[in-house]
Amino acid sequence: MINKAIAIFSILFLVVNYSFCQQDYTLLNNESSYKYEDFIYNKTTNFHTSVKPYLISEISKYDSINSFFLIDKDDRSTNFLLNKNFIFKSKHDINIAVNPVLTTLFATDLQNNENTYKQSVGFTINSNIKKKLAVRINVVYNKNQYYEDLLSSIDSINIIPHWGKINKQNSGSYYFNYTTGYISYSPNKNFNFQAGNDKNFWGDGERSLLLSDNSNAYPFFKTSFNIWKIKYVVLYSFLKDIDYPDEQNYHKKYSTSHYLSWNINKRLNFNLFESVVWKSEDTLNYRKFDINYLNPVIFFRPAEYQLGDPSPDNILMGFGFKYKIGKSNHLYGQVIIDEFNLKEIKKFNGWWANKQGFQIGLKSYNFLSVNNFYFLTEFNYVRPYTYSHLTSLQNYGNYYQAMAHPLGANFEESVSILRYNYKRFSIKAKFIYAVYGADSTQNISYGQNIYKPYTYKPFEYGHETTQGLKTDFVFSEIQASYLINPKIHLRLVAGVNTRQYNTSSTNKKLNCVFIGLKTDLYNDDVDY
Repeated sequence: MINKAIAIFSILFLVVNYSFCQQDYTLLNNESSYKYEDFIYNKTTNFHTSVKPYLISEISKYDSINSFFLIDKDDRSTNFLLNKNFIFKSKHDINIAVNPVLTTLFATDLQNNENTYKQSVGFTINSNIKKKLAVRINVVYNKNQYYEDLLSSIDSINIIPHWGKINKQNSGSYYFNYTTGYISYSPNKNFNFQAGNDKNFWGDGERSLLLSDNSNAYPFFKTSFNIWKIKYVVLYSFLKDIDYPDEQNYHKKYSTSHYLSWNINKRLNFNLFESVVWKSEDTLNYRKFDINYLNPVIFFRPAEYQLGDPSPDNILMGFGFKYKIGKSNHLYGQVIIDEFNLKEIKKFNGWWANKQGFQIGLKSYNFLSVNNFYFLTEFNYVRPYTYSHLTSLQNYGNYYQAMAHPLGANFEESVSILRYNYKRFSIKAKFIYAVYGADSTQNISYGQNIYKPYTYKPFEYGHETTQGLKTDFVFSEIQASYLINPKIHLRLVAGVNTRQYNTSSTNKKLNCVFIGLKTDLYNDDVDY
């Protein structure tokens, strides 16, 4: 981690000395985003809400990110603790902010009498130079403990959900580093170029079936073009797979994704999505980043046919929409298509390769006409074997984690959230009910684990969603928090949650009480 930090400081030093309105991005964190999403969803007419994180220069004229939670304090030290960056320097057209990262959460499982904790220390640096360029660096060192129900999966793959590789394990504690960051450059108001190691999210819901922040961070290069009522994004991603170890313990694969968002009018948005995943090596040669997929406007299927038949790569397509109802209600949805054969669909015979899914949801930022009262409810459905392929080097995953929904495939899920804010105080209630079909044996796949090849399927026809070892999952949580300092995203949080798994042979339940301090840089909750 020290070597990474030195390299990061070196890059930042060079950038600041050679050459940032604000071309940095908002944090991809739900707790931090509520304070400005009300503005961009309800008080803007041509904002592309489904492309996250948001470019701050695009929302600064609408939101009140810095002043919404401001507490007037005459005392200099109190004002520093509650309203200011830890270090902030501004001179001419250059500014730089340095802030600490601190998380100390303690939890007790009342059902099984287990104690766990999460501890994180680190720092963030973000800088803007001459209204064109921005740099952000996050360096975090973590030491966590987990409940017994998560330990078996963590130990089997040596990966922490959302975070990545474990550095070491000692006395039940897991140690791991997490370094993310990017450079963002906007030559004009229409274009933005971003390169870094971080996450992206495309969708208006709590989940995304197209691209989510479920996996850990990955290197990427992204181009965004915004003109008239259209935003077009091209994302080149460099992914890794742990099932095919190389000299660095992980095997390389790549992804190119296109996303087109069109605000048809003041109420209706429609968006299109396509993505291809391919492995760096095949039986013929070492492909590296295939130049066939560098074209920013190409449709992948024609390019893919040039590479040979049968298709060597994994192509996904999809679309989504958002429709504003009244002043502050939004109906939204997505459809993901991994494979589609209309002839087989019409037969209603459960062909394994009919791999699709959909999402439908409703969200309101002033629910029941109450200011700062947020409500969301959505339903997600994904058929078996969606996102999977012949090998895990071609599936839609990264570091043994799905790039879309955390359950992978072969599931039905309902998510509901209520949240109320009063100044810096907030209270949130969250409820999840899901049914998915797990695998009962190692060599047979019923389609939920996208890291199993679809050649492990037990039969050709008769596949139904939630087939296999049917598992009912229920999660409920009530959480209260106080935002100590919005500049460094530090919260005091306390709450209680319940997690329950039911199958034909097992019944597991956890009742957890937690309290502590938390810096909101990422969405790192482990729901499943």
